[in-house]
Amino acid sequence: MDNRLSCPYCGTPIKGTENFCRYCGRLIGGKTSAVYQGRAEPSVESEIPKDVFEQIDIRARLGANESKRKAYKEEVNEMDSLLKNADIPLSEYKDRIAKLRDEIREANEQKADLEGKMRSFPFEEHKKQSADLKEKADKLEKLRSARQVSDEAYRSLSREYQLKRRELDNMISSDTSNIKNWINLLNIERNSVKKRLDIMSAKQAVGDLSDESYAEEKKDLENKLTLTEFGIDLLKKFVS
Repeated sequence: MDNRLSCPYCGTPIKGTENFCRYCGRLIGGKTSAVYQGRAEPSVESEIPKDVFEQIDIRARLGANESKRKAYKEEVNEMDSLLKNADIPLSEYKDRIAKLRDEIREANEQKADLEGKMRSFPFEEHKKQSADLKEKADKLEKLRSARQVSDEAYRSLSREYQLKRRELDNMISSDTSNIKNWINLLNIERNSVKKRLDIMSAKQAVGDLSDESYAEEKKDLENKLTLTEFGIDLLKKFVS
């Protein structure tokens, strides 16, 4: 029986004492343990990783920020048009102009902060690595045809690229399975939030929930629903 250990994500052989894969860099210690070659497949993640969910949230907030800044721009244009009317005293718009200036500055600062926190998803990196590797392999073939590399160098690099391509293909396949599972998890969460909103609305209608509490909880749940639906639509783009 073959007792060699391999990374559950890319299949690279590893030592049993290692916590991270030397090739793909992913955690293989703890609950996500290495698997024996030929005996098991990497399991589908049972929850959305924190870093993935954080990036979904950042992109959702950037979308909301863009909508807010667009609304501010439209208001500025409208106000500019109104101020050209000599019959309207400037004093009537002084306070609103000052407030709008502050709101635009805050929105721009928020955008810069969010963009600074935005990172590529892990599965985006895997596809990028695969595309880069294909480009190198194609270039190697052209160099060989032009006899600009030796046969020995070609065979060595070709084997290396083929191995890495197989590893990346396995990782991308695993990514796709995980993304589909995350979409299912978000669909479950969306249905749960909708159910809670429905029940809460009934409780408020019969007087079991005050109008103030209802408004506060409703806003919180609607924000969760918006984020969940955004996440579903975003992740679907990576498996379509």
